[in-house]
Amino acid sequence: MDDEFMGLVPQHREYVNGLIENGVIDHYVVTMESQKAWITFSADTKKEVEGYLAKSPIYKYWTYEIEEL
Repeated sequence: MDDEFMGLVPQHREYVNGLIENGVIDHYVVTMESQKAWITFSADTKKEVEGYLAKSPIYKYWTYEIEEL
């Protein structure tokens, strides 16, 4: 993780906290050891989830898969 990434983390946390408060994100878990995250969204479509992900300040650093539960 570079300095640019770390500088964006506080903004990302604010964004995620807002989604949690609004009931968009149900669960958000990050492991620093493997540098992976698991996020459970309340959304109707994968496209809707992609829209939420794309608005994160650290989006450009991600490789992700969206799975329906």
